[in-house]
Amino acid sequence: MLDLVKLCFAPCCACFQSPVVREDMSYVFCTKEKLVRLESAMTDLRAKKDDIERELNLPQHRGKQPTNELQRRVHKVGEADEMITQLVDEYSKSCVTGPCCLNCISRYSISRRAINLLDEINRLKGEQSKVSFIEQSPPKPVHESSKIVGEKIFSNLNVACSYLAEETNDIIGIWGMGGIGKTTLLKKINQRLLDDADMGFDHVLFIEASQNTRLEELQKEIAKNLHLPPSAGQQDIFNALKTKNIVLLLDNIWEPVDLVGLGIINPYRDDNDSTKPYKYKVILTTRSENVCAQMRVSKKIKVDCLEPDEAWALFWHNVNLLVFDSDEKFKKIARQVMNKCGGLPLALQVVGKAMSNKNTVQEWEDILSSLKNSGTEVVQGVQESLLPILKFSYDNLPRNIQECFLCASILRWLSKDDLLKLWMGLGLIGDFVNLQQAYGKARLIFKKLEESCLLYSSDDDFVSLHDDQVMQRIGDLQIE
Repeated sequence: MLDLVKLCFAPCCACFQSPVVREDMSYVFCTKEKLVRLESAMTDLRAKKDDIERELNLPQHRGKQPTNELQRRVHKVGEADEMITQLVDEYSKSCVTGPCCLNCISRYSISRRAINLLDEINRLKGEQSKVSFIEQSPPKPVHESSKIVGEKIFSNLNVACSYLAEETNDIIGIWGMGGIGKTTLLKKINQRLLDDADMGFDHVLFIEASQNTRLEELQKEIAKNLHLPPSAGQQDIFNALKTKNIVLLLDNIWEPVDLVGLGIINPYRDDNDSTKPYKYKVILTTRSENVCAQMRVSKKIKVDCLEPDEAWALFWHNVNLLVFDSDEKFKKIARQVMNKCGGLPLALQVVGKAMSNKNTVQEWEDILSSLKNSGTEVVQGVQESLLPILKFSYDNLPRNIQECFLCASILRWLSKDDLLKLWMGLGLIGDFVNLQQAYGKARLIFKKLEESCLLYSSDDDFVSLHDDQVMQRIGDLQIE
């Protein structure tokens, strides 16, 4: 009888002695041990990631852009961490009815994925973890017109920096009509903070909003600034910032923003809060003084239009001086045009550039007549006055460049390179012999739209409309 039993089970016993079968069996019965090994390896990798992020946040590295390879590694570590959490959660569910109820298929799958993930983690641990940065290109030359506007905002910049130097935690509001220079001022503040480590902030977060920006989109931008995984939410951002000195620069908000919902510590938090030793500042720009009140802004900076002499100097720097000085009639017309622009920097630049290629008195008079007939006149605080000014800029463009602008207004927030390729693909740049010539023609069109104050490329090389809502309205009018 015993011999018969041995004869029956001998093939099974031999099968279980096979290394392949034993390994497969371990996937079913040793899932927990594999997850423990995975967690242990991940703990070491998290420590390396924390060291990298700590070095990235050192004062001497503010304003520097980590290499794409370094950002990829940090992102991969975040993804691996999320996958481990998912695997542990799946394993817990497979045990919900008790350890004796073996969900073989589920545990086999979990174990296989755990082994593959362990290989990936070990590979990431073996990669060079040196912190390196992208070489910064030299700053673009400052044009004279920018210097004039810069002189106007210099005093506001100093006021804002004096508020930032105060030990109190508060919200600072920069407000004024569109095209007045609020974003320019905020970018100057951002640069001052990045250049001066003595300001005492561990994180300087510059976030661009718009009229229809959702809270989740702002969260993603903050997470990107902090090198957190794309899936990072409110609590992740809060944990990354709660023991840091931070300043949030929030550009172009149209309605109150829930700072706590973003994961940002409220500057007006309870004094007994555990975050009390740390410094939190928020600077926002908005067109509405009412938004400042709703955001409980404690210090306000109003950006006003240029004084007449400043407006004249800015306009003078944007026209053709050879034409301008050739006849007193040009100066007389220029004064009337300048008055229609009301000291608004954007309007002065738009109209000045449009007149720079006009060489006769008749052409200048035609532009003045066009401005009068369109009802174009800047009135402080009246946002609608921007529409005819920018529409005037659009109308003075050649037809093919107008079509390029319309394309950009429909497909907003493309990268500059993608937009240029789109223009080429749609045949908007005309004929070309080779790709190099095509890129050259596309770049010239983009430069023309920048000079016309209709488009600009941000620091991360994405394309934006100069005034999002007004430009969209111009695009809609043309499409209609």
